[in-house]
Amino acid sequence: MIEIEDDFPHYHGDAIQALFMTNGLIMLIGLPFFSAYLQFTLFAAILGILLVGIFAGLTNHRNRVVMFLNIIVSLIGLFAFELSAIQSRDLQMYFLFNQVIAVIFFITTYLSIKSFREIYWTIK
Repeated sequence: MIEIEDDFPHYHGDAIQALFMTNGLIMLIGLPFFSAYLQFTLFAAILGILLVGIFAGLTNHRNRVVMFLNIIVSLIGLFAFELSAIQSRDLQMYFLFNQVIAVIFFITTYLSIKSFREIYWTIK
């Protein structure tokens, strides 16, 4: 078995997958409790959870398109949840829920960009 980290020292696909799955689980568990506060439709929330789970499963070092789309998904998640956190400062638990997810998406964005840069420049 080839160790990906040996060939691509800045590839963080496993961490990206774990962070996407963590966010997906947090959103899935929190949705029934915070659905009344959603600033978008319930359908969009469930679709977002599915999207994060799908990209967690698709992430691999051989597909540049998926690596690039991981960046997009992370940025959209970061923007949406941080905006929601800012707008819900008065609702402490909902604010915390959104802020935790936004922070995880922030870390995922950073790791996705590092991984994409490594794969894009290394594989021709």
